[in-house]
Amino acid sequence: FALVISGIIIIALSIVAVNIAFKPIVSLRNIVTDLSQGNGDLTRRLEIDTQDDLGKIATGINLFIEKLQIMMLGTRLVQEVAD
Repeated sequence: FALVISGIIIIALSIVAVNIAFKPIVSLRNIVTDLSQGNGDLTRRLEIDTQDDLGKIATGINLFIEKLQIMMLGTRLVQEVAD
């Protein structure tokens, strides 16, 4: 009986660990997908909790989004001045 309970606990902890591990990857995928479809919110940024490879990728994407946002604002200002 103790073996069954231990197995259930291990499975539950494994599920939680996998969800925690994949959360940043899912966030990254969602933002990149939104941007690629033209639906991206340029005010949204990825949360960066680590400085590993995933954290560095998130930092790069955040910088890209920031530059894209600045370009879009500049374009809008030029258009408003032209009108």
